[in-house]
Amino acid sequence: MRAAATRHLCPLAASLPQSTRFSSRMAAPAPATASAAAADPGTAYKLLLSCPTGLPRARVSVKFDNIFDRIPHPDTALEESISEIWNQRLERNPSLYNGTKFRPQEIGIMGHQADEEDLACVSERVSQEMFEGIIREVVEETGVPASSLTDPVFIGVSRREMNVRPTAFFFTKCGIDSSGVNELYSRAQDGFESTKLYAVSVIDVSVSHYAVATKLEMIMIPRLEHPDGI
Repeated sequence: MRAAATRHLCPLAASLPQSTRFSSRMAAPAPATASAAAADPGTAYKLLLSCPTGLPRARVSVKFDNIFDRIPHPDTALEESISEIWNQRLERNPSLYNGTKFRPQEIGIMGHQADEEDLACVSERVSQEMFEGIIREVVEETGVPASSLTDPVFIGVSRREMNVRPTAFFFTKCGIDSSGVNELYSRAQDGFESTKLYAVSVIDVSVSHYAVATKLEMIMIPRLEHPDGI
């Protein structure tokens, strides 16, 4: 079974003292592509980067620097409302934020670090965490064991138009057939984060650039309709 997985970049940035920017070596950026979500502008997004053949972790790097920090909104009231809304959501769903979810300690973040040499090391660790973290997310949200998954490859980045939230996409193969995956999914640790698991025949999945962009759009629309996960 093959699967495409996503990882929002904002949670990572929010959990660390500084934000991140992602760059890929030897990958040609694809033109920004608008989605076909005309019926609901809230689901509109742009495909910023498409890598049809996939990039292994050795060809993907992260530049970790405070110049990519989130810029506060000029409207003070709106900026202050962020914490208020967040607290309201926590009251409705206490498990929404797990203190260990984003695991900053796993990439060496124990506090604020300003030393350039330290930041270079952290950038390398963040690069690795992007790939290791997506494996953990697949395991936690689908229930399949990590041993059944191949090392993920990076296949692109999209950005929602409404709140400009970026999302990174990864592709991995699973050694378990679809019926087995569905059975594991029914009792996954974080299965509540999903609304549905789709199984698509390999025959229907082309490796062409157009097909990859189309598959990303198929994945993005339900995720944008259900921002807490699919």
